[in-house]
Amino acid sequence: MSIVTIQRLVAGLATAVCLTAAPVAAHTASASASTPAQPVPTGIATAAAPCPDDTFCVRDAGGHYAYYRNGSNNVRAQGLTGPAVWAWNRTQATWCIYSQPNRAGDDAKVDSRSQGRTTFAFYALRPASLGFCV
Repeated sequence: MSIVTIQRLVAGLATAVCLTAAPVAAHTASASASTPAQPVPTGIATAAAPCPDDTFCVRDAGGHYAYYRNGSNNVRAQGLTGPAVWAWNRTQATWCIYSQPNRAGDDAKVDSRSQGRTTFAFYALRPASLGFCV
């Protein structure tokens, strides 16, 4: 299964969606002084376990994770302590990740239904707009 493919063009169209800064939910696998403790459902052993269908899930190097339906301009606003380094796209759409907040820096696409460590750490994400990361 493809982890992250870097492409600028794709054949086909993706559904355009509005970007919001709020995630569907955020969790933390380990509490730290800089991140308020979040209740973690019983039985969660990995960042992948709480990732619901039709969401885009991310995890930082410290084990904090969050999932999204519309994206984020900065994952640190949703409880991650640094950039995300792992992703699981459980949606039908291609998503874009960006190496800097506010969709700046390098970008890459994460194909539908792919998961794993990303090729670079990222701060911003959103569904691709008509197949493009702009």
